[in-house]
Amino acid sequence: MIYLLEIFSNLCNHIVLSKIKKPNEFCNKIIGFLKYDQDEIVLAAITAVRNLIITQENELFFEKKLSDYIEQINRLLAGNISEVR
Repeated sequence: MIYLLEIFSNLCNHIVLSKIKKPNEFCNKIIGFLKYDQDEIVLAAITAVRNLIITQENELFFEKKLSDYIEQINRLLAGNISEVR
């Protein structure tokens, strides 16, 4: 599964969310991978989100949806801080 997610995350550079029928569901699936315990899956999901945001149209979508994803972002940041200690 990790290989498919890595390939998918690279393809996210070319995806425009406004051209997808259900962009919210699409993004929720990707954000759902941030909840996994496997670091490789989480990193691939982060890369996918980062690559989606590169497109200016997608950036606007994520700015509008930021409040929906802030919990996952906070969890990731808190997890990384505890790992450093």
